[in-house]
Amino acid sequence: MAEKKGQLTLFIILGIVILLTFSALVYINMFKVKSRYVDGIDVSALDMYITMCLKSTSYDALEYVSSHGGYYNLDSVPEADYFGRKTAYFFYSQSNIMPSKETVQQEMSDYIDENIGFCLRHYDGFRAQGFNVEQRRFDTKVSIYDNIMSYEVDSSIIIKRSDQSAELKSFIFEAKNVRFGKMISLAQNLTALQETKPEFVPMLQIFQAAADSGMSMEMINMGNQSVLFRLKDMKSDPEITFIYAYRYGAE
Repeated sequence: MAEKKGQLTLFIILGIVILLTFSALVYINMFKVKSRYVDGIDVSALDMYITMCLKSTSYDALEYVSSHGGYYNLDSVPEADYFGRKTAYFFYSQSNIMPSKETVQQEMSDYIDENIGFCLRHYDGFRAQGFNVEQRRFDTKVSIYDNIMSYEVDSSIIIKRSDQSAELKSFIFEAKNVRFGKMISLAQNLTALQETKPEFVPMLQIFQAAADSGMSMEMINMGNQSVLFRLKDMKSDPEITFIYAYRYGAE
């Protein structure tokens, strides 16, 4: 059964990749997008395809990292188990151990760099047009602001066609109306407040602060002196749920 599920997941990924490739090519042809030439090669469709992959993977990174307490890799931090999943503790053993915004940015960058290959490794649609594509480097820098997320890529993607060759060196994608930065700031303020009263759950202040920010907060008692927080922002596009935990009492 596990093998069949794995095969199904692979087929879904391949289907999405093929759809992205096809969409980029159709969009170029239907809407007459202005051609972009690099060293004499028209890279318009390939450029759009890579940008679409970056956009798709960035949304996956946002969903994953926000649901794991701002982390892609939880190995080095205290973990809280909830409903078969894991997230990070922000308050643990009476201490504030919430990750900084810079740490969250790096975790998102790591997610994109390690997972975008699932999309970028399939260039069959372009090879059919005579392109030979070789990806040598893809390093992402994520910047989180109150209402915007910015993605800058330092890349080395070599394109060859006939006796010509070119290199794509950078990509930039900006997602507007994404309030992840505000969510991080709110969680930082609430965790700092919790540190001043380590044995007390300031429920009124927590719910009021979330409401004042146009968000909602759900708190779930997980036992073992732990509380799970689900901070949700339905005004962001896509909708974001920031999940983290507090553990009360000394270790």
